[in-house]
Parts: sequence; C-alpha cells; structure tokens
Amino acid sequence: MKNKHSPKNNFLLAVTACLKRCSAAVFHDGIISEKNLSVDASSNFVSVVSDLLRESNINAREINGIITASGPGSFTGVRIAQSFTKGMAFSLKIPAVSVDYFEVIDSIFRQQCNNDFPRIIVIESEKNQLYFRRHEEKKFIYGVDSYENIESYVEKNNVRIIISNITKNLGEKAEFCIDDFRNARHLLSFSPLLSPESRVTPLYINASGSSIVQM
Repeated sequence: MKNKHSPKNNFLLAVTACLKRCSAAVFHDGIISEKNLSVDASSNFVSVVSDLLRESNINAREINGIITASGPGSFTGVRIAQSFTKGMAFSLKIPAVSVDYFEVIDSIFRQQCNNDFPRIIVIESEKNQLYFRRHEEKKFIYGVDSYENIESYVEKNNVRIIISNITKNLGEKAEFCIDDFRNARHLLSFSPLLSPESRVTPLYINASGSSIVQM
C-alpha cells in the first residue's frame, strides 16, 4: 500500500512488533510502502522488515531515520522492535525515536476530529483488560484496568472514550474508534521528533493495574 507523505528525511523506516502485529513502513521517493502481518513477533519481525525493503528496492544503508512504537503490548514484542531499532541506528549512525501507541491514536484523532475534549484512550490487552492513558493535572497517567472500572471512571469524571478498536464492551460508548493504529505507517508522521540524539525507550505497563506517570 502506498500513500503520499513529506517528512524532512529522504528515507525513513518505521517498525513495530507490539500487540500481535508485525508492521513495517518506509518512506521513499515521496511515497509510503508498508507491510503488515498479524503474526508472532519473535519469528517473523525481521523477515517482515527485510521483505519490505527488498520489495521497495531499498538498501538498508539508505535509511536515514527510524521510528518505532514503545508500547504498550507484550514485553517480547516491544523488546524485539526496540532492540532492532537501536541496533540499526547504532550501526548506520542514524537517529531513532520511539512513540507510544496512545500518542499515535491521539494524533490520528486530532487529525480527523475538530473537537478537543477531556478523553481517555484505551487499548485492549491480552488479558481481557484495557491499557489506558488519561490526562490529569498536566500529566499523563498510564495503566491497565477492567472494562467495568474504565466505564465507571468515564461516568464519574465526565470524560469521553477514544478507543483503539471496536470492542463488544465499550464500542458503543466510544467517541472515536481507530482500527489500524498498529500499522507502522502512522509512526512516520512523527519524523519531526527525530534528532541527532536517539531516544528509544519502552513503555511497559504493569499488568497488576498500577499506573505509570509521565510528567
């Protein structure tokens, strides 16, 4: 699949292996080419990336910036994609940056919706719970919780749900649903974050339900 794009770099690569999706996208010659597979990251990630570069007729050494997802998702998937990103950035001496899926979802929302309102972003986890990010007193609160507790929070605090994909539990309550946020092409829009100093860090959310606060 190819789309128009115009980041400042000539050749950009975006990769992700979170949430049971191996995805790679490359910006080249004014277009975006991508490859997406809903497969296990541990045995398929590298082949997805190499196949995309080969099919796009791009040598890895032409890449001058790389972006990856920091999470949330499986520990293994996050680690594989970030290790690949760091290794490629180090060997090619190119900048790299990571962006979490919540920011990806919020970016898509802001591009497609003119309304700006108090919101909580939720993503389904593998344990029938929801990863979430909410804004509170000039900081983000990250965590994981049950559908019931998320619904209760929304009702008590008069916020709206921005949901990552349609679920039987919260789909009808969501203000905005996004199905393809796991595809790496969305990461390419964050190319302005690339700088000479690479910043690749994982977002691990404790499955016990405790929250992570980012100032």
